[in-house]
Amino acid sequence: MLKVGVIRGGISNEYENSLSSGGNILLHLRNEKLNNKYKAFDVLVDKAGIWHLNGIPVNFKKLAESIDVAINTLHGEFGQDGEVQRILESYNIPYTGSNSLSSEIVFNKDILKKHLNKNGIKTPRHIIIPAYQKDFDGDIENYAQKKAHEVFNKFSPPWIIKPLTSGSSLAIHVCKTLPELVRVFKLEEILKISIIVEEMIIGKQANLSVLKNFRGKELYATLPGNFSAEEKKELESLATHMHSTLGLGHFSQSEFVVSPKKGIYALHISTLPVLTQNALLEKHLSDIGVDTIQFIEHIIALALE
Repeated sequence: MLKVGVIRGGISNEYENSLSSGGNILLHLRNEKLNNKYKAFDVLVDKAGIWHLNGIPVNFKKLAESIDVAINTLHGEFGQDGEVQRILESYNIPYTGSNSLSSEIVFNKDILKKHLNKNGIKTPRHIIIPAYQKDFDGDIENYAQKKAHEVFNKFSPPWIIKPLTSGSSLAIHVCKTLPELVRVFKLEEILKISIIVEEMIIGKQANLSVLKNFRGKELYATLPGNFSAEEKKELESLATHMHSTLGLGHFSQSEFVVSPKKGIYALHISTLPVLTQNALLEKHLSDIGVDTIQFIEHIIALALE
């Protein structure tokens, strides 16, 4: 019987999302279809960064002795930035997802954009705003006005404001005017983090999942609906090209915008499957006739190759 550790929780502000996604995987591993093949272990990383194995604090040596493979469902900081991957690699624990270097590249949106642009993949124009430092930046009002005008002078609205390295749980702001941008730059949640401001590309959004070594293809992409055959072909090519050029592992999920005038732009890519209720991945799997159990078994098999 294969011993599978599901790593969930974590120190980021996406703790609850990770608990839910990892909990869903544990339920599947423990159901009657799989419980004779796998022994599932709940590997919880609490908000203080303490690791637990089925509720008992554990060190990495003991963890490595207790499981054969790990399914990583830690979202955000520590889970998607290469840190947990480095720990698992150092203890020779096979794990699902992408390696530490690829995870680190994808987690930082500025580094990711530079890598994609270098490989011929278009992304929206952007500017990086470092976290506010009172001693260096001075009065908040003047700081917000200065940074807003820097953005205004680089590209026209609408603008999208995102955390530079965080995930989905921190709100994304859309600003259409300079006063709106100034207001957002003064928000406490924005002042304390580095952010990325992007131009908004108007068009139709497309989401694709890419699975490695699936149905006879090295990289298999799920295709979005409501697009022409030519657009689907280009989206599939871009999604698999992004996965390949970033050196990603068993799975990725990409988001694009298709502009009638400007073409296709890459907006986002994630290396971790989100298996919470009604998650986009479940729809992608359903569209190609794959259930969650089949997906879980597939990524476990890939991790053990």
